[in-house]
Formats: sequence, C-alpha cells, structure tokens
Amino acid sequence: MAEGLGRRDCGSGCGISIHCHSSSQHRTYLQARQRKALWEQELRRFLELEEAAGRLTEELSTYELRGSTEGEQNFWAQLNWLKVTGRFRRYAEVHTALREFNHAAAAFYQVDKRTGSPKEYDEQGAALELAYTTLIKAADTATHRPKGREA
Repeated sequence: MAEGLGRRDCGSGCGISIHCHSSSQHRTYLQARQRKALWEQELRRFLELEEAAGRLTEELSTYELRGSTEGEQNFWAQLNWLKVTGRFRRYAEVHTALREFNHAAAAFYQVDKRTGSPKEYDEQGAALELAYTTLIKAADTATHRPKGREA
C-alpha cells in the first residue's frame, strides 16, 4: 500500500472510516454527502407537494368534499397547506404553477359549493386539471426528472 494511503478514521468524531490521501479529500467527501442529503430532503418536499396536489385534485373532481362539514374542513386544511408557497419560491416555475393550482382548486370548490351549472363544472374542472398538470411538469423540471412522466 502506498505511503499515506489506507483505511483510517478521519478523527473528526463522525465515525466514518475512509480511504483518502488528505483531510481535504475527506472534507470534500463530507460536503458531497451533505449536498446529497439536502437534495434528498428537497425531493421529499416535492413528492409531498405532488401527493397533496394530486389528492386534492382527485377529491375535488370526484366530489368527495361535497356537502359535509368534515369535507369542507379537509379542503381548507389541504389548500392552506398548499398555500405555503414560500417553501418553493426559489423555483419560479413551481411557485407560479402552485399559485395557479391553488386558484383553480379554490375556484372549482366555489362552483361545487354553490352547485354551479354543468358548463361551469366543465370549465373549472378543465382549469383544475390543467393547473395540476402544469404543477407536475414544473416540479419535474425543477427536480430534473425525465420528461414524459405521466401525471
């Protein structure tokens, strides 16, 4: 084995044994691990966003929220969670798409609540689906996921 190479404890107390030439390589390794952990956390946030938007779209389009106090409370709780758009503000396209989705969801809910005409349902339902699809595409772009994924 070459001089200075070997499996050793880094001495930082992190419990990681590495094969490296220097502490700068170890520091680079730890920074890469930290970046990876942060990105994984960011991906989880995007998945939560997609799941919440998908759940709300489905509940609205199948009229599961109609006519019950619990359904109304559930709608507002979900919409309020999605309204915290600041957490995605660093992604301009996602931020805009989320704002549009929130508007479309609230508009559909209002049409449903006052039992609008079939034409209003169709228009608001189409707007909600378009907003959902746009949000998913924006999230895919922000997370560098492959295009063509079904929403």
